[in-house]
Amino acid sequence: MSSLQKLFLGPSKPANCQSCGKSVSISWRHSLWLFLPLVAGLFALRLFELSPQAIIAYGSVGAVVILLALLRFVPLSRDGLD
Repeated sequence: MSSLQKLFLGPSKPANCQSCGKSVSISWRHSLWLFLPLVAGLFALRLFELSPQAIIAYGSVGAVVILLALLRFVPLSRDGLD
């Protein structure tokens, strides 16, 4: 599966595995862990009252980090419940 295909997977959006042909997705548990940096970032924005330029910069860096974590550390699941 290509990296781009994995980026668009989710617990409710499975894809067929190219090796075994079975349906695979990302589990709910792992997808929720990916939202923790987003929640922390929103809390920090509220706490520090950053400028719009800083929000864009930090948001872009945060998005790249979350996407790289998704590609590197989140395993695929056959039933989405692991």
